[in-house]
Amino acid sequence: MCGLTGFILSNTNTVSLEDFQKMNRSMLLRGPDAEGYYLKNGKIGLASRRLKITDLSDTANMPLSNEDNTIHMVFNGAIYNFQAIRDTLIKEGHVFKTKSDTEIIVHSYEKWGNDYFSKFNGMFAIAIWDENKQKLIISRDRIGIKPLYYYHVSGVFAFASELKPIVNFPLFKKEINRDALYTYISLHNIPAPLSIFSNVYKLEPGKYLEYQNGEMKIVTYWDMKDTYKPITIYKTTEEYVNEIEELLVDSVKQMLICDVPLGAFLSGGIDSSLLVAIMSGFSNAKLKSYTIGFDDKKVNEAVYAKGVADYLGIEHHELYLNQKDIVDILPNVPEYFDEPFGDVSLLPTLLLSKFARKDITVTLSGDGADEFFAGYPRFTKIGELFNPAKTYQLNTIALFSKLSKNILTGKYKKIAQVFASKKLEDTYTYMMGHISQDELMKLSMNSYFSYGSEIAKYPQGNMDTESYIYYLLAKRYLPETVLNKTDRATMAYSLEARVPFLDHRLVEYAGTIPFKMKTQNGTSKFLLRQLLNKYIPKSLTDRPKKGFDVPLDWRKKDLNDIAKHYFDFNKIKNEGFFDPKEVKKLLDDHVNGKMNNGIRLWILLNFELCLEKYG
Repeated sequence: MCGLTGFILSNTNTVSLEDFQKMNRSMLLRGPDAEGYYLKNGKIGLASRRLKITDLSDTANMPLSNEDNTIHMVFNGAIYNFQAIRDTLIKEGHVFKTKSDTEIIVHSYEKWGNDYFSKFNGMFAIAIWDENKQKLIISRDRIGIKPLYYYHVSGVFAFASELKPIVNFPLFKKEINRDALYTYISLHNIPAPLSIFSNVYKLEPGKYLEYQNGEMKIVTYWDMKDTYKPITIYKTTEEYVNEIEELLVDSVKQMLICDVPLGAFLSGGIDSSLLVAIMSGFSNAKLKSYTIGFDDKKVNEAVYAKGVADYLGIEHHELYLNQKDIVDILPNVPEYFDEPFGDVSLLPTLLLSKFARKDITVTLSGDGADEFFAGYPRFTKIGELFNPAKTYQLNTIALFSKLSKNILTGKYKKIAQVFASKKLEDTYTYMMGHISQDELMKLSMNSYFSYGSEIAKYPQGNMDTESYIYYLLAKRYLPETVLNKTDRATMAYSLEARVPFLDHRLVEYAGTIPFKMKTQNGTSKFLLRQLLNKYIPKSLTDRPKKGFDVPLDWRKKDLNDIAKHYFDFNKIKNEGFFDPKEVKKLLDDHVNGKMNNGIRLWILLNFELCLEKYG
């Protein structure tokens, strides 16, 4: 696990080593163990921060090159099937200097060119400089587990694992992208290819970018939509469960390979419990697991994790938090996340990562199971409602909601907002952001914004509606919220997170499972539940799905003082992004108990924190 950055210039500018070092060292936490540079004439540069995971020797430091030093590479991530690829390449005469997973990338590019992505099972962001072709190639893994940004203006191209190196790039011109900002308010994330800054983009998952002779080309090498395949012949539940188990067990087995201490995040839910149960069967030493608990019993689920850990006989560690613990870490959020980020659970995830890092350097996480095995009951119901067979029902609900949304209050108003539009992209957007198009227009002082446009750009095609809404979740919510949170929170403490449910073989297989097989009898993640029952008694894990609630009371002095500072009327007015009257109303209505605006306040606060640091 590492951080990477670099640039290529096709104009008269150059970049000094000192400036390049400043870029690279701005993401020290992604790789505290080593740094390395390839810099030629101030025109082309590759740099790396390394967190040592496999082959701990300095010979595996990056950048790494091929035998004749014509191909240079930096890399962030892990290639789990590297040993098999390495053996193939050695038989064909390639010479390796290290035992790391990193070096196979250079030789794979030599042999297969840009087809080498299809050979890899892993998570990655990669940059390759081909000296002979004078071509830069940057790429991102299929699902979007690892981040990759790039900055492009005439004759200037820079890239990095985070925004900080780009902000420190001497030729960077900083300007807030208002479209991205209002997209963030509506979706609680900034989806690729957008970023919070103009002319800075995220490379989308499953794509690579070539930059040659001042020209840029983006190519799709893997598309998630292709994994959703119409099925006419159904297998039995037992067959699906057994085949999922075979793929998942192999995925876990591959991800256990490393040369540093390893453990797992354990919430006590289906996904993490299943991973830990499988891991415990492979581990020679006693497996370590980590969980977060809260003093507030209404949101504390640590007891479930402990029950699973006790049953499996693993070494379990708990960290209990209160509001002060969470508020105290708020000032660090912009440094760790760079962009505004909408999921408030990033706060305890940061503290969980810090807690686990005292013992381990690699952790396994259950991310991705919900998106590919139907783990969000509220979105399943929305998918069912928008099924063409239920058009009359949808029309009736939409009409009632449209007529009543302006007279309802509280949670009933929010429910009406969900169904007021018969457009699935609008309903999805509201469910993500909890803000309607009219409300967003007021908040943004009537700035033009195409509500739902980031969802509408992905057509349904021949997918059934339920599969389609989960495709949207996997395409937009998974990489930009779930995986982004895990990557940033773990990297803040130099901890590598691996995600077995996102092995592309398992993802592709999940696309062949009919949706109704994933939710039999109205049960979310039905097939994973059946698999988990083979490892752990049903009584330990059988409970309704619950989000990662975070106890934040905006009426308490610590958080209320922060809100008053960042939501100050004149401050908001002078910044010019939001209507200060609307911001004040959100806070007042929440504190007075008129409307639960906690999520909206967090969204705005997170932007204000980032603006203070980077604006």
